Amino acid sequence: MLKKLYTSDEDKMMQDKSLTWSEPAIVNTTTIIQELRNTINKIKKHCETEVKINEDEETHFSKMSDGTDGICEGRLEFAEGVINIINNK
Repeated sequence: MLKKLYTSDEDKMMQDKSLTWSEPAIVNTTTIIQELRNTINKIKKHCETEVKINEDEETHFSKMSDGTDGICEGRLEFAEGVINIINNK
């Protein structure tokens, strides 16, 4: 009695001689670093906008009358913290 062995999909692919391997991707670290800087700058700009909103006396979180003042205060504290992290790196 012969037992049939399980062959994984990966093993089947390795056995298929008609398949060819693609060339490895060349990673351009300069591009990746620039993209990360762009992302950090977008985050920083968004946080600076949040701080600016709360610098205005009319839109300061303490002026919220719909019960969201705690949320707005938390957003301000978070934005200030992110800006500090970015500036101190």
